[in-house]
Amino acid sequence: MGTIPTTTRICSLSEEKWRKQTKYRSKATPNLYIKCYKQTTPTRATQHNRERLVKTLYNDQVRVQPTESSTYTTITKALIDKNTEFHTYKPRQDRSFRVVLKNIHPSTDVKNTKQDLKDMGHEVMNIWNVKQRVTKKLLPIHFIDIKPSGNNKEIYNITTLLNTIVQLEAPDAIREIPQCMHSKLFGHTKNYCRKNPRSVKCAEQHLNSECSRKAKDNNVKCVNCYAKHPAKCRGCMIHKQIQQKIYPRIRECRIEIRPLPTGVTYAQGAQGQTKIPHTNVSQPHTTDTAHPANDLTELKHMMKHLLDQMGTIINLITALNSKNN
Repeated sequence: MGTIPTTTRICSLSEEKWRKQTKYRSKATPNLYIKCYKQTTPTRATQHNRERLVKTLYNDQVRVQPTESSTYTTITKALIDKNTEFHTYKPRQDRSFRVVLKNIHPSTDVKNTKQDLKDMGHEVMNIWNVKQRVTKKLLPIHFIDIKPSGNNKEIYNITTLLNTIVQLEAPDAIREIPQCMHSKLFGHTKNYCRKNPRSVKCAEQHLNSECSRKAKDNNVKCVNCYAKHPAKCRGCMIHKQIQQKIYPRIRECRIEIRPLPTGVTYAQGAQGQTKIPHTNVSQPHTTDTAHPANDLTELKHMMKHLLDQMGTIINLITALNSKNN
């Protein structure tokens, strides 16, 4: 399979050169992914500004990397004015700093929590109480979004809040691919999507509320892989490929099922007894003098064990009779 072309009207970069030139790019400016048509070239909306890098992608898209926040705003406004399909992400300077607050009782007023954190130098943008997944009962766990600042990580040093011993920690990483509820594509959200809406059932260009197919049926179509399942199905082939690419498994679970040897039962196989018991099939009537001796010895052991048990039973019966008398 040949290499993917990276030539555009703005720049011609190999993958290695692209990575080197994008090292100086500010992390505060997200990428813009523009839908490219044969009739029109959306990158013309960005040609008046030279502070960006452009790369052609394999899926009829153009990736624009602005180098400054002002450039990002200018290009975004130009694309919106020209009604161009594209999606982007939330700028880093607008992203909140999220932490998990534990051990605060659910009956505590969130206004008091916000005020106490504000007095400590942390401005709260949003706070909500976590519910138990099944019972919907409020838990002593809160998610808090803090306004971006240079002292955000100092919030982990807080041990008491509202005269309560608390614990503040970073939330667990979500190993799940986001899906846009507007265009039904993976990798971005609807808040920063300027693409045409797609239906979750028929993959046509309209909103779910405007879809004429209201009743449930099996005749559906995915906008991502065109298979017969809804677009939000996590079993989608495209979703699995993206999930495996971004979050690959550390190790694969392989269960090897081996057939049991002839003459071994499933119970013996579960206990690890996979050796075939030795049987002399060729000479079934051959007499061996050692067998009677072994059988007699085993019989003696069984009788001795039985007598010991009988003695114990007799002693118990005698003790019970003496107590009753």
